[in-house]
Amino acid sequence: MNNKQANKNIRCRVTSCDYHCDDQDYCSLSCIQVEPCANCHDAKAADESMCASYKCCR
Repeated sequence: MNNKQANKNIRCRVTSCDYHCDDQDYCSLSCIQVEPCANCHDAKAADESMCASYKCCR
């Protein structure tokens, strides 16, 4: 069991991130930084931006 508090304002399904709340689809950070992906301009949402606050938990 972890002691992370889900931030209901930041939805997240990236289970490999250390800040992901394991039992919920939320982030435990109080805020995140969203950054543009380098050299990508294809106008597809999944390719254009990323969470710069990501920290691998593995």
